[in-house]
Amino acid sequence: MKRILTIVWLLLPAWLGAQNSLQGRLVDAQTGAPEIGAVTQLLEGESVRAYALTDSLGVFTLESRLLKADTPYLLVVENLGRKPVRREVALAAGRTEIGDIPLEDDLQALESSKVVSARKLIKMDVDKVTYDVAEDVESKASTVLDMLRKVPMVTVDGQDNITVNGSSSFKVYVDGKPNEMFSSNPSKIFKVMPASSVKNIEVITNPGAKYDAEGTGGVLNLITQRNADGTSAIPDGANGTLSAGANSQGSVSGGLYLNVRKKKFTLGLNAYTAWQPNRGVTSLTEQTMGETVIRTEAGPSTQKTPFTSVELNANYEADSLNLVSASFGFDYWSYRSQSPGETVALFQDAPLYSYHSQSESFGAWSGYNAGLDYQHTFRSSKLRTLTLSYRLGIDPQKGRSLSLYSDRVGTEIPSRRVLTDDGIDSHTLQGDFTTPLGSEKHLLSSGLKFTYRHNRADDFYHQLGEDGETVLDESESKYHHYNYIAAVYSEYSGTVGKWGLKAGLRYEHTFQTAVQEHRYKVNYPNFVPNASIQWNFAPTQNIGLAYNMRIRRPGINYLSPFINRSSPTSISYGNPDLVPAQDHSFKLEYHFFSPKVVLNAALSYRFGNGSISQYAFYGPDPEDPAVEILQNTYGNIVDNHGYMLNYFISWNPWKDTRIYSSGNGGYQTFRSRALGESNQGWNGFLNAGIQQTIPWDIRLSANFFGMTRRYSLQGWNGGFCGLSAGISKSFLEDRLNISLRGFTNFNKGKARFRGASSGNGYSLSTETRVPVRQIGLEISWTFGKKNIQVKKVGKTISDDDVMSGERGGAASTATQAAGM
Repeated sequence: MKRILTIVWLLLPAWLGAQNSLQGRLVDAQTGAPEIGAVTQLLEGESVRAYALTDSLGVFTLESRLLKADTPYLLVVENLGRKPVRREVALAAGRTEIGDIPLEDDLQALESSKVVSARKLIKMDVDKVTYDVAEDVESKASTVLDMLRKVPMVTVDGQDNITVNGSSSFKVYVDGKPNEMFSSNPSKIFKVMPASSVKNIEVITNPGAKYDAEGTGGVLNLITQRNADGTSAIPDGANGTLSAGANSQGSVSGGLYLNVRKKKFTLGLNAYTAWQPNRGVTSLTEQTMGETVIRTEAGPSTQKTPFTSVELNANYEADSLNLVSASFGFDYWSYRSQSPGETVALFQDAPLYSYHSQSESFGAWSGYNAGLDYQHTFRSSKLRTLTLSYRLGIDPQKGRSLSLYSDRVGTEIPSRRVLTDDGIDSHTLQGDFTTPLGSEKHLLSSGLKFTYRHNRADDFYHQLGEDGETVLDESESKYHHYNYIAAVYSEYSGTVGKWGLKAGLRYEHTFQTAVQEHRYKVNYPNFVPNASIQWNFAPTQNIGLAYNMRIRRPGINYLSPFINRSSPTSISYGNPDLVPAQDHSFKLEYHFFSPKVVLNAALSYRFGNGSISQYAFYGPDPEDPAVEILQNTYGNIVDNHGYMLNYFISWNPWKDTRIYSSGNGGYQTFRSRALGESNQGWNGFLNAGIQQTIPWDIRLSANFFGMTRRYSLQGWNGGFCGLSAGISKSFLEDRLNISLRGFTNFNKGKARFRGASSGNGYSLSTETRVPVRQIGLEISWTFGKKNIQVKKVGKTISDDDVMSGERGGAASTATQAAGM
């Protein structure tokens, strides 16, 4: 027995080493992007000898002790919506590498609704999640905000507040380029932006070193068009899509997507517009300060919200190695609202004063951006690229609120008007270089970046006479804030056997100047590391661990000291003494993917000390200490800790059926030593749906979502749930598409949102009712030749280094909920 064991021990290494394998990488034939989750098989005759799915880098490894050297095998590669690849291969002893295999779209399959219905709705990567909006049958008659309710790692509460990866601090990109206006007002814009204008939504949950250090939750990247290969194989011509929609609440929208190609030049236009009214909103607010209780009933209000976005993209490809692309974009979003109100104040339950109010408000955000990129690909390797970029951004914001008071009893509250004229101007230069290290399985990316950004806030407050026009008193604030940010980064990514690795370091140095009555300067450095590791322990499964450190710089709306007195019962202002805050996050993630099932689960822990937070307190007015009033501002005052479990699962039991669900649950704590306050609580979110294709290629869908209350340092906002359903049908060889979609909740179509907060000397409770029941119709027409899209460089400028905040400065949740 001893001799037998000795022989086995000596032969074991040779036996283990005799295992043969085949390794390669699947990439998109147009963009070179890795093909994730594709099925690869090695066949000997009709028998499958090895099976594997590609990992997050598109790499597959087919290995088995049944594989023999010098034996012909058939490599079969398949992925839904792609042309299959069948290639004869012969294995050498040990590992055989065959390099990159390009995959092309199967146009006939993509045009077939039966096949499309089975394509992947979700793609998981080591640092991002991609949601295929165009594949969602409800997208034709929905908004981007509706789609975000279904995207893993994203939650949208009943008041349309968006969080990414559990954080409200995130940035918004459009086609890989940052959009400051979208980042400043995401929920308002996404609520009127048609989902049919977006093909994919990418959630970059682990921003690496190449991204700016700000944005703790991550990055939302809206892909409005797909990159093309730009080769002469694509015929000259034009294609496009016209769309129009309307719903029962009075919203209308329209869009045009157009691409034109002429030899080496390609031009793309993506334009859409929407107009959305919002009627019948009412609110009830009870504000307690000491022994005084103020009750305000507001509404029903009327609001009109137009939105327009136009983006032009062009590229000229001199040859296969040199690409020049340019872009110009314009975005405009505004609102105009009116609301009556009745306010009664009680002191020890006795009437103190009362008045009637008529409030009117207007706000307009504009965004102009232009960019120029040059990319050079080296002959030695398609993965070795040099990119040079310039970006210009101009984002003016204007606002006006008018509050007229009448029927005043026991008070002489004057009517008032607030005017705001703010803006952000920026110039950015960036250079990026990516190169393989030794083999194409190891990549090193490095870059330099310089940003100049000028933030301005010119704000005015007027007290008005009885006629509502004569100015009795006024004050103004002019605040200018300049940032000069220099950054350098380096990041490695690669695979070693079954391990995927990514690690990087970014260094940023900020030179900051602020001007109000006096000028002051400050500069500070930031080191921002990131690291992740992924173990592909099975062909269809992997597990990963990631660490990220991000910073939050305060934007102009957080910093401006202008005192907003649009409400007679509270004031709000920024804090010019804010400093950047750091957030650290750790995440353990598990992926399972197969042709029928995709599963993702992630457990994360995030903490930050001295985080920037909005808070309220009752105290002396800064300009009149004899008067006490509720005040809302910002401070580096909160230490927060949060645990969160996110999941997503998609199951295709049959070719024409998809069942999916996503959600999260966690526990958060907030503590402020400066205020002596704390809060904590559980929160959760659930989304579930089904999509089904029935005879005559009719596509049906139903979706449910619900969420619990959300906590902050001083209070909470209530939960919300809803149900949507849709039906879609294509005609004329899929060129004409008609979609019908409805949405309602379980409270007779009128949502009720509740909230509460309390702090030093005050407490507040709110209840808002919003009509949500609606049914919408969307029609789209596709024309021209197919497969003509503008090609873009692989990297471009990503300005996501500032925490913008919505205009209104420090207007607290309490004040906003009160409708004041």
